[in-house]
This record gives sequence, structure tokens and C-alpha cells, in this order.
Amino acid sequence: MRYDNYFNKERYLRFANAKFLTGSREFFSIEGCLSIPDKTFGVKRFEDIALWDDIGHGRMFLPPASIVIQHEYDHIYGKTLLQTGLEIRNEDVIQ
Repeated sequence: MRYDNYFNKERYLRFANAKFLTGSREFFSIEGCLSIPDKTFGVKRFEDIALWDDIGHGRMFLPPASIVIQHEYDHIYGKTLLQTGLEIRNEDVIQ
């Protein structure tokens, strides 16, 4: 299984019917989303993830790629940050 930090090795990644195999080291990611403009959320994510597709390709990812993949995976299942995260007000964020 290949291990990737970023998407910079390939322009696009395609996973047909992707499945999460594993995730490790949970942490809170600070995220925004174009579906909910001008809002910031804290979301529990896995730092490392492994994906497997239906034709036998597997890949492991670290942040920031792992965060982006989990975020988009939530959208596939109809979830937005309103369902998966806690809203953070601007005054709560340490500058």
C-alpha cells in the first residue's frame, strides 16, 4: 500500500466505491466549507487514514490530504459540518 502526504504527486486521485480501512490518531481539525460560508467548525478527524477501492488499490494518507478526503467523504453521505462538527465563533479562535 502506498503512503502519501499530499496530492502533489498526482493531479487527481480516483477511488471507485472507496472504503475506509482504518484511521489512527484522532484529533480536532479546524475547517470551513463552501456549503456553509463564513463559519468555522471543529471536527473530529483521523490524522492517518487508509482507503481501499473496489479494484484493489489501496493508499494511506496524512494531513492535509487525509483531512480533505474525510471532509469530502462526509459530503458523499450527505453530511455537512453542521452534522459532523461544532461551530467555532471567531472570538473563540486564538489569533
